Amino acid sequence: MAAYFDVNMLCLLLLIFSLNFVSSFDDEFEGLQSLPVDHSFQSSPDSAFTRRGNIIIRSFKMNKAHFSPAGQLTPQEKEVLKSAAGRNDFYRIKIPVRPVSSAHEEESHNYVSTFILACQLYESGLSDLLTLNVDQSGEVVGVTMSP
Repeated sequence: MAAYFDVNMLCLLLLIFSLNFVSSFDDEFEGLQSLPVDHSFQSSPDSAFTRRGNIIIRSFKMNKAHFSPAGQLTPQEKEVLKSAAGRNDFYRIKIPVRPVSSAHEEESHNYVSTFILACQLYESGLSDLLTLNVDQSGEVVGVTMSP
């Protein structure tokens, strides 16, 4: 397992983004939107989440978005992930159901969340695929993650 952290990682994780929707979106939900992605390396209910990065949505109608990582994993985070992988613990993410503006980013939100085994993320070389499911009003109704 240790070989995966010897690789020079320029990005925290690789994200391929896909929007799935039932019908077309109203024009009021078009334009630049941001969804913060927070992560945790522990499965306990009181574990802290930290910022993984942001999904920047350019267009719901055109399925255009990209992931902007918050930065590389710190040596401490790498060790926590390695330890979680050894314990068969979970790696979790959460995303607010509504895009946020930078002025209101710290407001409380309703979140969608998902998890995978930490060893799956570790063995994938810190690469995963996130798929967001959104409704016609632009609210996130689900998220899936696969290594």
